[in-house]
Amino acid sequence: MTKKLPRIALVSSCLLLVAASGLALSSSSQVVPPIEVRLSGFAMEPGATVALELFRSGDSACLDESIAVDEVQLVNADGSMMSVARYETPVDAVLWIGAVPLVDAFGLALAPGSYEIRVETSAGEFVAALDVVPTAQFAELGHSTAEATVCGISLHVYRLLTNLDLGAQIVLRTGDRLMVQLAGNPTTGYSWTNMLVYEYAVVRETQEAEYRSDSTLIGAGGLFVFRYQAVNAGIQDFLFGYARPWETVAPIETLPFSASVY
Repeated sequence: MTKKLPRIALVSSCLLLVAASGLALSSSSQVVPPIEVRLSGFAMEPGATVALELFRSGDSACLDESIAVDEVQLVNADGSMMSVARYETPVDAVLWIGAVPLVDAFGLALAPGSYEIRVETSAGEFVAALDVVPTAQFAELGHSTAEATVCGISLHVYRLLTNLDLGAQIVLRTGDRLMVQLAGNPTTGYSWTNMLVYEYAVVRETQEAEYRSDSTLIGAGGLFVFRYQAVNAGIQDFLFGYARPWETVAPIETLPFSASVY
């Protein structure tokens, strides 16, 4: 069973810092500095796509206002802008999922090295520092432990796979997050499901799958979204199928891929 939410898509060690200028809260005259959160320790293979989400817990008493995402930047080690995506109308962070391909202006995979993804919001800046690393070196990196929450707000960073990643062989570290986004239209009766279930999975689903529509129009298509986290070392195969649950025929579309976890 999937949950349906509106879709807002973007194409294009932890250290917490707080800046000095103020941001007014809606519930009182108290002034709170803009949030500045920096997460480091992420690793992605060349040509990977990164997905990002902002999560907000119910106990964020220090920031009562809603948060909007204004801009997302990909920056290299010397601070040069690799790509930028700006929203003409800021997007509610609750509805936002960002997707940042780790490629240059010509669509070529970024060279190994250090990069930053900067998420500019109405509450401040969230930065994910990551290294592009050849897959052969992942075994040397150790576990991923980058987590941070400020005012009840946290940034989640994922390795992203879509319909275009047929037969992909990705690498993850224990602790890394994985997001799978698959285009579909449930009004036709079809839905995406993961057809392979393991009793002792090394990559486990972290929350119920959801569906995000492209628009409010009846019959509009959208994305089925699945979230996972690598919990143990090993190799795991995935096979997603697009089918009507009540039919016994083969899926009309499949997405197989595998994940090697170190």
